[in-house]
Amino acid sequence: MRRCAERLPPFSPRQSQAGVVVCELTTHVKRAFKYRFYPTDAQAAELSRTFGCVRKVYNMALEARTTAWYQRQESVNYNATSAMLTAWKRTEELAYLRPYAVDAAAAPGRE
Repeated sequence: MRRCAERLPPFSPRQSQAGVVVCELTTHVKRAFKYRFYPTDAQAAELSRTFGCVRKVYNMALEARTTAWYQRQESVNYNATSAMLTAWKRTEELAYLRPYAVDAAAAPGRE
């Protein structure tokens, strides 16, 4: 059985001016995970529709913000963009956006 000390990263002890032993961490642990999924045909179609709706909303919001800035030098914040999205979802021509969670796309540049 391994002891706890064996699982710790290596330290380089040194003595300070006061005679106290100071340990410094000498290594860094970096980890990364990659995941891959294989959607079924129905899942792939749903993902395609969702990403298409998100792309449409993002482009519309970006156009609205760009127009507001270049025509009126007005900055459109997230709340105004979200209100525009709500209005867009209520129109008949963009009714297909209603079942999708496209709210995050309404804020171009907001991370």
